[in-house]
Amino acid sequence: MSKHLLNMPFVKKGWEKEGVTAKEFIDNIAANKYYGENIGLAGGVLISMVWSVFISTFFLVKKTFQLAYEINSFHFFLLMIPAYLICYFHVFRKNIYLKHFEFYEKWSKHIKHRNIIITFLSILFSVALFVLSVLVGF
Repeated sequence: MSKHLLNMPFVKKGWEKEGVTAKEFIDNIAANKYYGENIGLAGGVLISMVWSVFISTFFLVKKTFQLAYEINSFHFFLLMIPAYLICYFHVFRKNIYLKHFEFYEKWSKHIKHRNIIITFLSILFSVALFVLSVLVGF
């Protein structure tokens, strides 16, 4: 958030009314566990990863069985629906992810680092699978 935006009268009045500093106000916007920007970003990344696995599988099955089936933008949209539903029912519905935050906060620093690496490798694998399937699929 820009310094200029924070100094606008209606924004400044908002964080002063709450009795917090500008930094605390921004941190609340970004890191709030219920509606923060980071939660929205993480949800988007999760849905995108699941969607890319679906698309990759679709391309690989098409190429493996040599299906003469044309892929258009409708298929990309159609596969977004189950990706969203899976993420919704297993993560977002009734804020299930909040239960996991309590569990994560108990992790030691070593376990956190290990899981960050595993998460990064999972994302890298998902992207690599998608790129490979697109290259093989066409």
